[in-house]
Amino acid sequence: MFEQYGLYHYSFSEDDTRPIEKIAQMEFMEEDLQSLDAILRADYHLSGYVDVLPALPQPEDSWRSHMFLQSFSVMRSGAGYYTIREGAESYLLICTLSGSGSLTYEGHVYALERGSAVWLDCRKHHDYRTASGSWEHIDVHTDGTGIRRLYEEYTKQNSELTVYPDTGAIMILMEHILQAYTVPSVLRSMRIAHALESLFVMLNEARYPQTEEQHTERAAEELLELVRYMNTHFREPLTMDELSQRAGISKYHLSREFKKLTGFPPNEYMIRLRLEHAKLNLINTQLPVHTIAEISGIPNEAYFSRLFHRRFGMTPNAWRRKMNTGSQAGV
Repeated sequence: MFEQYGLYHYSFSEDDTRPIEKIAQMEFMEEDLQSLDAILRADYHLSGYVDVLPALPQPEDSWRSHMFLQSFSVMRSGAGYYTIREGAESYLLICTLSGSGSLTYEGHVYALERGSAVWLDCRKHHDYRTASGSWEHIDVHTDGTGIRRLYEEYTKQNSELTVYPDTGAIMILMEHILQAYTVPSVLRSMRIAHALESLFVMLNEARYPQTEEQHTERAAEELLELVRYMNTHFREPLTMDELSQRAGISKYHLSREFKKLTGFPPNEYMIRLRLEHAKLNLINTQLPVHTIAEISGIPNEAYFSRLFHRRFGMTPNAWRRKMNTGSQAGV
């Protein structure tokens, strides 16, 4: 299926109960072997074959630490296959192509049937194995600060995993990841991170589908309209009562749904809008701070300065000096 990406092919016999030495010889670069050490240091019993994506040179830039691909493999395993592991700094996506597997994770047992996908944290104890005569599956190991944050969001409301029944879209995004990884480019790390983010954002969105009761098309559009209104009327003294009335929902419901849409409660979103507007005026104008505070929607200069310092660690004047000094230094 992924032959064009130059995967290395390895076969395993029934007596390969701990094939760590074989895996360690798969032509990984030294730094990649170190990052994979905890993944490989587990209890295995392999049979069948595995096709592994080779480790390719990548630039050491911020994108590689943000989101990166640790390994990609396609495995067709026999009835005796299993992997038992914990403590690995990795996040694993398992997609079942044919046959069936079984995953035990945090006290739950998940059936991994054809066409399904599941995403888990390898730092926690997990056990996955063949549940039928054979099981063909794709294992994608990833890590990075961006992956961790996405996974934290994924488990924020419910620690139990979701087994996705339709991996058509996932397979398309996997192709994007492989293309980004295998095509030489100075932007390789950035492209890989972008492809990984698209995949895991999609998993997050699919995990919490909107219910008909809470998210009718009309209600969603009204909420978007409210955000647009706030974006252009943030200078005005808007209250929760007024925002609730405009959205046509209760203040409690507004606060909950607004945070789902924007990531912030309405009041916090409004404060951030005002402070971002203030930052632009501090850099691009010579207006005094009290005037900037007023035209940003926070007419009390002392309160404005406290808010600014709380979020940016310095006073408005200190921030202005720092930004102007930086701009002059770059000229």
